[in-house]
Amino acid sequence: MPIGEASQTVAQRQTPSVSDNFILALKDFGGDDTRFSLAVMNFEDLSGARIEGGISSAVASSGKLLSEFLLTAPALNGKFLVYSRSSLTDLLNERRLAESFNESRKAKMVAEARPEMRALIQESLKPTYDLPDLHPVDLLLYGAVVGYDKDLVDDGLGIGLVGYNVKRERSLDQVHVMVQLVETVSGRIRSVGSGSEVVGSSLNSGGYFGLLDPFTVLEVEGGLAANDPRTLALIAALQKALLEMFENA
Repeated sequence: MPIGEASQTVAQRQTPSVSDNFILALKDFGGDDTRFSLAVMNFEDLSGARIEGGISSAVASSGKLLSEFLLTAPALNGKFLVYSRSSLTDLLNERRLAESFNESRKAKMVAEARPEMRALIQESLKPTYDLPDLHPVDLLLYGAVVGYDKDLVDDGLGIGLVGYNVKRERSLDQVHVMVQLVETVSGRIRSVGSGSEVVGSSLNSGGYFGLLDPFTVLEVEGGLAANDPRTLALIAALQKALLEMFENA
């Protein structure tokens, strides 16, 4: 494979994308004209090998944002309205600041107005920040990494002949996620989905050790390591899990 083609392939693999099948399947959820409000609540690490700062924890910590990334794809804007609930406390604090500003501005303008105008300003002054009420969403989405299995396959092959040696090593991990959809009104678990994806890594190396002449020794070594991006594997597993969940809902 030419170097340019190899570089292009690696760049393409490292770009997150949403598959067409995923988009088409989610558009059919609940009927063509039905629109749902939804919030991704949390994404936990429930794998048996959980280690703080470990691989499964690192993958799980990005699961919520990646789920929101998939569900806010431009092609799904007519199907889902995705709201943030993890930053709800910050949002409420900002709204309190806006309300406090409105009240302070109104009190200042009333105090500075002529006495005969104060009642009119008190009743008719429009707030600078006219914030609508917050409403609950229709659906809540929960997710978890339920397994990150390392070294499902761990093998290698090597050969050497008269100073030459070639070696290949390979290992395969697997990430498994589950998601569930909960109705806000009733608390009923409407559907559950699961998905998994393989994360591979490989090492190819070779070398030569020998005499060029009775007084000169030549040793040459080289290698190439390739690792599948864990984030893209999680996106692929999430798409499978979300697809199964919405198809079964």
